[in-house]
Amino acid sequence: MEIDVAAGYKSVEDVDAMIAMIRAELGRVPPPLRVVIAADWRPCTVFTPPVADRAVAMLTGIAPRVERSAILHRADHATSVLQVFRLVKESHFEGRRVFTATAPLEAWVGEILGPEERQRLHDFLRQRA
Repeated sequence: MEIDVAAGYKSVEDVDAMIAMIRAELGRVPPPLRVVIAADWRPCTVFTPPVADRAVAMLTGIAPRVERSAILHRADHATSVLQVFRLVKESHFEGRRVFTATAPLEAWVGEILGPEERQRLHDFLRQRA
């Protein structure tokens, strides 16, 4: 599942809209199948405390349906990326990691993808490059 956070998460409503979209997509995947997520959070800036809290709820709420989840952020947004690392840690899901470069993300997620899925991941990550 590709998640493009093109406008960032500027409000709790933005996160709630993403939660609704994720739930809709997960509804198309029959349990007990789990999904692999690649999320492009590069447009995100530092979250307000309510947005950060809701983001943790989002990450925590979907964890049972996720096999592996990777979040891509920008290394040049140090404060924001540190916040995202903290949010991921607070979600208590070992199958989720934060990356600031596409190659390591592709390698880690690609370990469990087939060739077509790896190409799809590659194309997704390059759309904003």
